[in-house]
Amino acid sequence: MIFKFGKKGKKASQGQGDDVEVELIRFQTEFDVKANEKLVRAAFEPLKELLTDGLTRRAETIRVDPKGDRATIGFLVDGIPVPAGRIPRQRAHAMTQMTKVLAGMDAAERTQPQAGEINASLSDDEYELQVHTQPVAGGLERLTVHFRNLDERLDKPEDIGMTVEMKTTVRELNGNSQGVFLVCGPSRSGVTTTLYASVRGLDAYLRDIQTICFTEDRELVNITKFEANAEDDFEETLRRCVRVEPDVILLDPVLDADVAKVLLGFQDSVAFMTEIAAADAAAGLLKWSEWIGDPSLAAESLNGAISQKLIRKLCNSARKPTNPIQN
Repeated sequence: MIFKFGKKGKKASQGQGDDVEVELIRFQTEFDVKANEKLVRAAFEPLKELLTDGLTRRAETIRVDPKGDRATIGFLVDGIPVPAGRIPRQRAHAMTQMTKVLAGMDAAERTQPQAGEINASLSDDEYELQVHTQPVAGGLERLTVHFRNLDERLDKPEDIGMTVEMKTTVRELNGNSQGVFLVCGPSRSGVTTTLYASVRGLDAYLRDIQTICFTEDRELVNITKFEANAEDDFEETLRRCVRVEPDVILLDPVLDADVAKVLLGFQDSVAFMTEIAAADAAAGLLKWSEWIGDPSLAAESLNGAISQKLIRKLCNSARKPTNPIQN
């Protein structure tokens, strides 16, 4: 059965006894209702209410974490953790299982991490919900849901706030078909979006750009997906890709010194664009240097590094003046 409806919940109006209807999230997915009848009765509506609450509060991530006989709910709004209450452990467990069913995951498997996706909509916006579960003590699981608004386009350099001068600089830094270019930042802060925007700022019609990374279904015009062999390790895959003589190779995040040193062995033949988990560009450079083990060699291998920063802006209608000295 395909659920593409959003039954409206009710919330009490502030200062009044009347109820107001609130449109709930609509799922666009298939699952066997009859086989999960008990779970649907217990958790379907509460799950919709939780996800709707997160979206209406502009959360990019919801996390349900069992602790003792309760589970804590937390939202990530503009990159900042926001507490969102506590619920009974059994209700949290049922909601986690319901989410797994909707995401096409194995609801019976609780000992291994799992990942899945749910397509949904709220009002006129379409969303992709990236679902992750992680086993915790007591046979329970931590549930994490990341929201991706499919109607928001952050594809091009100008979409993420890059100036013309910065776009030109990134293009020039990666114009010699050698060296490593790092996009740096904390997890869930827009690092991958910045990386792909930077790649799209290159001239893909004049340069041969290949990718051997997981692109998350992002559209990359005139950029070739290199076909890797399942039996090859990362170094062999890279060696085969370099033989094609591309100008630029787009890579998955560099996670450790071993991968960094592999890139070092090929950096004279092709330009690499990748990301690294770090607080900012300076921290990314320091981590790269530590992984390479030789600061001079690390510096010579790099074309450059860039990082982005999300800035929270005050709401024009709700902001109030304040006296910083008094407060």
